Amino acid sequence: MTNSEMHKRDEFEDTFEQSLRALGHLFPISEEEVELFETFNEIEKVPDHFPKADEMLSGAYIESVPRQNKPIINQAVGHMNRAARKGNGIPDDILRKMKQDRNQAENENE
Repeated sequence: MTNSEMHKRDEFEDTFEQSLRALGHLFPISEEEVELFETFNEIEKVPDHFPKADEMLSGAYIESVPRQNKPIINQAVGHMNRAARKGNGIPDDILRKMKQDRNQAENENE
């Protein structure tokens, strides 16, 4: 692709993205884009029966997130791993490499 074609393509993509933002298909991110959005779209008043943002957020705060101590093991993953190896075991050289990597990671964490 020549420089002229690349420039036209970039210019088209920029114009296209700006149009999407102005028409409300993408969120406007600059003041200019917000003004374009407001020009092309009718801004309606939020009905009174809709909850206010601060009311919705006031009940959404969570003090702490419960932790799971046990890892969740998905048995399907093990079946897929075996299928990828066509039912064969893991080759010895791969087992050695895995053990080496695990030992190296453990030594780095200490």
